Amino acid sequence: MKSLTDIPYKQTYNKIDDNIAKDFYLPSLENSISYSRLSGYFGSTIFIIAWSALKSFIHNGGRMRIICSPILSDQDIDAIHK
Repeated sequence: MKSLTDIPYKQTYNKIDDNIAKDFYLPSLENSISYSRLSGYFGSTIFIIAWSALKSFIHNGGRMRIICSPILSDQDIDAIHK
């Protein structure tokens, strides 16, 4: 696991010029042990995109907290209960 200070972050990102997931989100998640997010909407499909980084996050003992809208898909509700 790298330190987050070892990742070559840019000052700013925009979705027209940058692949924000590849260049920022995934390396950050992969090399973190804590992730907190506040979001108006949450869908577990993000984990399909982030699966490789998420596996490293879990392997590192990572803990995730998500605060989001209480409106969830039936599939996400089932996954939470499991």
